[in-house]
Amino acid sequence: MFAELTETAPDPELAVPADVPSGGRWAPLLINRYNDGYRIAHFIDVLGKAVRILGWVAAAAVFAAGLMLPYLVARYAGRNITVDIERTLLVALGTALTWLLFAVAGTLISGGGHLLRAVLDQAVNNSPLINDEQRAEMLGL
Repeated sequence: MFAELTETAPDPELAVPADVPSGGRWAPLLINRYNDGYRIAHFIDVLGKAVRILGWVAAAAVFAAGLMLPYLVARYAGRNITVDIERTLLVALGTALTWLLFAVAGTLISGGGHLLRAVLDQAVNNSPLINDEQRAEMLGL
């Protein structure tokens, strides 16, 4: 039953050569690659926050347009319009749905940035090609 879970030997072609010390000649290239990844993760996180802020702006625009537009149309047409609870509730529902759509999208986008950052943290922590000082600097410790 557990025969398929037995450990297999790692592929020797993928192993780090024994003569490469931690913090060797490949470390600067690897650090640049990880730093690029962290920049992308930060950008994705900021993009998600911007989408959430845009949600507040869009919700305010839907609210203002929903309340003002019928009165402006009625005024232009020369008719009198009264305030009714149904229209106000529909505007409030549209505002809430608009905000919720942007909030969920922004949270999902930010979550992708946080997930990328977590994967990069693990990759940096487990990399045999960088030393502990470089690791601490990259992880912000």
